[in-house]
Amino acid sequence: MPAERTLLPCPFCGSTAVEVRASDEVFHHVECDCGAQGPTRGTEDDDEEFGRDYAAAAKRDAISAWNTAPRRPARGRNARHG
Repeated sequence: MPAERTLLPCPFCGSTAVEVRASDEVFHHVECDCGAQGPTRGTEDDDEEFGRDYAAAAKRDAISAWNTAPRRPARGRNARHG
């Protein structure tokens, strides 16, 4: 089984205080302490036989959506100025 994907910092505030949250067993999204939230991923298929697979896929999709969100340019002394 592949290792769980690492969450990138928040694309809005840069915080690493982000986590995957489940709104129920098969719907997941990533949320930051600043209130930013990624898109919810999941399925309405309630087939219990495949529920765990759907939940795992929803979690992976939520992480992928979060990690591919456009990022704000870095600010501060290490930021490049154009």
